[in-house]
Amino acid sequence: MVYARNLTFSGIDTTEHNPSMPYRDAARPLSHYWFSCSDAEDVDEFVDLLSTRNQARLQRRGGVCIVATHFGKRFCANGRVVPAVEARLRELAARPGWFPTVGELLDRLRLSRNDDVLPAAEWRRMQYRWAFDLVVRKLRQRLRAR
Repeated sequence: MVYARNLTFSGIDTTEHNPSMPYRDAARPLSHYWFSCSDAEDVDEFVDLLSTRNQARLQRRGGVCIVATHFGKRFCANGRVVPAVEARLRELAARPGWFPTVGELLDRLRLSRNDDVLPAAEWRRMQYRWAFDLVVRKLRQRLRAR
């Protein structure tokens, strides 16, 4: 199956914002299915996203997290993974969970539902949340740059 990433959000539980993923979009027929993800633009956002508190919350909810990140944005220093990143990933790996590829996860989600339509109300909520998260991320980036 072909999947295309669409909107990104700041929260760790991607399905909190897009419970109907993967979904079809009749206006974009060239992509079979669309999905959302949690955004971690750089190492700082990645470490924040995968905080102990957020990991515990995701585990409690039985949620799903698909992370969009850029490993070229300060994830390594002097040829080594940044210690905070390594610590977060080790903590995550120690938790009970399923860690499939994105395609495997989306296949399972798709097959567990009877419908692949994104409800209009969900789409509107997603757009508002995406815009809000984008503004907050940009403000945080500016504050960190100071």
